Amino acid sequence: MNNQLTIRKAVKEDALFMAERILWAIGIADAKDTDIKKLSTVCAMEDVLYSYENTLIAEVDGQPAGIMISYDGALYSTLRVKTFSEVGHSIKCDFSTMADETKAGEYYLDSLAVSHEFRHRGIGRALLTAAIEQGKALGFEKATLLVSPKNPHALRLYSSLGFRPTRMVRAFDHNYLHLELQLNNTTVTSL
Repeated sequence: MNNQLTIRKAVKEDALFMAERILWAIGIADAKDTDIKKLSTVCAMEDVLYSYENTLIAEVDGQPAGIMISYDGALYSTLRVKTFSEVGHSIKCDFSTMADETKAGEYYLDSLAVSHEFRHRGIGRALLTAAIEQGKALGFEKATLLVSPKNPHALRLYSSLGFRPTRMVRAFDHNYLHLELQLNNTTVTSL
């Protein structure tokens, strides 16, 4: 193996891989197969937050290794209704009282997850960098994301890319730090 890393846009056929990684990203590592399949159906849709259309896939030697879901924050309120009505039963969380994670004017980095066997190889940083560049190319002035304050590895990674905390947000029954990165004069390197 030569460990060649590539990043590409997801396609519908990536939905099952995406579903498993999304559940990991939100802290549900022990999901049932039926829940994963239900979420994979959502990932294959076009007008939802977790759509393949909003997803970058990292591959190592052609094997899927990680995902990065990102999109225009202005779409969040509208797309969350359909997304959470589709996945609400599987994830078992009351989304109706959850605050919006993002808003208009933000390029939102929703979910980042790298498969266990590919961690600590720079894949998460490469996916983040690609998503940040995507946000810049689309003309956004800032990128935002949520991270658990109990995840020091992720906090170090985001901080090293220039993200700064702005506030606390309650989502998925947990408290998260809302981080922001100004994109207008940001140069991000993947390694």
